[in-house]
Parts: sequence; C-alpha cells; structure tokens
Amino acid sequence: MADDGSSGNVFSGACPARHVLAVIADKWALLLIHALSHGGTLRTAELRRRVEGISEKMLIQTIRRLERFGLVARQAYAEVPPRVEYSLTSLGHSLSDPIKALDRWVECNVAEIARAQQTFDQAAGHDADPLQCAMQGDDFGENQQNVGHHRRHTGRQNNSGVT
Repeated sequence: MADDGSSGNVFSGACPARHVLAVIADKWALLLIHALSHGGTLRTAELRRRVEGISEKMLIQTIRRLERFGLVARQAYAEVPPRVEYSLTSLGHSLSDPIKALDRWVECNVAEIARAQQTFDQAAGHDADPLQCAMQGDDFGENQQNVGHHRRHTGRQNNSGVT
C-alpha cells in the first residue's frame, strides 16, 4: 500500500478507509481472520470451536461482513444437509500476518496491561480486579454501559465515578 495519500487517510473522518478500519478492528473479525489463517477452509461449527465465546449470530454477521469486504470467501455446497465452508481470500491472507502479530503482542503483554489497569483503578478509587475484567472482556467503555445493570442486580453503587 502506497504512503502517498492516494490510498486513503484513516485520520480523516470522511475517508472510506476509516469504515474499513472499523470493520477489521472488531475483536470478532480479528479472531475469525486469525482462525481462518491457521485452518485454511473451515465450516461454521469449526470456527465456533476455535473462537470461544462467539455466538452463532455474531459469527454469521461477522463472516458476512468480512465476505462483503473481500476478506473471506464463502463456498456453499448443494448437499443435504447443506454444507458451507469459509476461507480467507488473498486480501484476507494479506491481513492475517499483522493480525497474528497483534494477537501475539496482546498475549505477551496482558499481564502488564492488567497491572496498569490495577494501578489506574486504585488511583481513581475503583475496586475492579483488572484480570477478572480482562477475562470477562470488560474495559472502561463496556463498564460504562454496565453501570445501570450492576446497580440493578447488586444493589451496590459503582465506585468508578461513571453514572
């Protein structure tokens, strides 16, 4: 990809590359592309086994979005029962190495990130356990959305200062 500005500018709100970035930066998209990069051609059930925690609905929505963007190919076979397989396109394969590198970076740095979260939370008066939040997929933005749910189901006030 050329760096002469002709390929887009993700810093510009009007640039179509920003929308592409939003789609591929989704955690399920990243995990599915990574799973397909290792497995070649996979069926829906195989993808669900590899990407723990993804619902059938989210898997299908994400795969369809990746297919629309030319990153995943879908092959349907006229069989009973129906068989559908997914694989990365050449464009998808070109994205798999940076995604695998990002995944490795996250795995190598998760403990340091958890320590940083704990330090931040302690300084801010939060009582969250960063490793528990990391395992549940919570981050500050998700916690903001869950404050009302937390109050309704525990009767406790959230100490994060988020209302």
